[in-house]
Amino acid sequence: MGVRFHRNMQEQPITVSGYYIDDVSVSEEDFENLSSDVFFIEIHKSSGDLKSSSIDGEELVEKRAYTSKDKYIAFGEENGLSFDKQLVFEEIMSDFAEKSGAISEYEEIGELPQWYLEREQFVYDSIFNSSSNLKSAQISLFITLFKNYYGGGGSVIMPTHLPVMYPGWNNKVSCVEFVGIGGSLVIYDKSFFRKRVSTIVNWGMTRINLPSGVNDRMSSGLKLF
Repeated sequence: MGVRFHRNMQEQPITVSGYYIDDVSVSEEDFENLSSDVFFIEIHKSSGDLKSSSIDGEELVEKRAYTSKDKYIAFGEENGLSFDKQLVFEEIMSDFAEKSGAISEYEEIGELPQWYLEREQFVYDSIFNSSSNLKSAQISLFITLFKNYYGGGGSVIMPTHLPVMYPGWNNKVSCVEFVGIGGSLVIYDKSFFRKRVSTIVNWGMTRINLPSGVNDRMSSGLKLF
């Protein structure tokens, strides 16, 4: 198991408790050699949630990958995570952004069209506001994004859905903090919810340094709960 550190008031040891591909335990080497088109999940636990628990105050991190949409959704359903709604939302909005001309208009003038924002809010409300998430009581109040590890370099509050980054923030996020009991953040490498990189799941109010391959790659994001 690998050990690394993040700071939340004080440095707290983080132990990678396991690597899994389609729920089968694998070596770190096999996991790191996966192609980028699988569904990656990084789960942070500090109080015994999901598959394992914290040891002597350490925060455990579980790294998972799923090779199909159905397996990714099934894991979400098992753990009260709305991955099915996430995939519907990102498919609808990325397709709409491309076909409607929102992407080209944003790239030309540097502003999001109001008609696109209204459509995105409508779709988000339609999909998520009726969610019966099994862990809805453990909702994060909000997510803070930081430019540097350990919460340094400036910060911004992330809305529930962020199709493009704030000025000066594209590919600049290195650390995230879930304020509340828990939360989940989907990070995309392109604007308008395209090219999903990883899903970060956290139980506990902690700051999380983004891992290699996710650090400095956020161009849009979606808060699931």
